[in-house]
Amino acid sequence: MLCQMCNGVRPARTTADYTLARARQILRHGLCSCATTPEPQQAPAPLPVREIGPEPVRAQPASVIESR
Repeated sequence: MLCQMCNGVRPARTTADYTLARARQILRHGLCSCATTPEPQQAPAPLPVREIGPEPVRAQPASVIESR
């Protein structure tokens, strides 16, 4: 459970590894700092720019047209 290089608690492999004994070891020794970190994910492609133009004309309700 302890890393041979830094003497920290190695990362858990499964959820079953999360035990009270493991928690105590982490408090005593800390977490392993030797573990490799995953490579950062690429940023998503930017969204296409939509040109802003005039809004489409909506039909007026009959009650508005009759009141004129």
